[in-house]
Amino acid sequence: MYDKKYRPDTFNKVIGNKSQVLSLETNVAAKSPRHAYLIEGPFGVGKTTLARIACSSLGINKFNITEMNLAKDGLKEDSNAINEA
Repeated sequence: MYDKKYRPDTFNKVIGNKSQVLSLETNVAAKSPRHAYLIEGPFGVGKTTLARIACSSLGINKFNITEMNLAKDGLKEDSNAINEA
């Protein structure tokens, strides 16, 4: 309940990681943003939150987002597909 209530919904509300947030915000605001972003880091640092904010900024429906937790799920096929891409 609290995680959704206090989760930032814009880049300006994100606390910390200023250089990474600015980089992602700048890319998203570009006339031709990248077709894919890989956000990595330890548990609980806001990776999913940043991805949701970026998608919202780009006007992407939240149902068109693919989220993978390779550390938890350990899907070797998915990690190989990412590496090949």
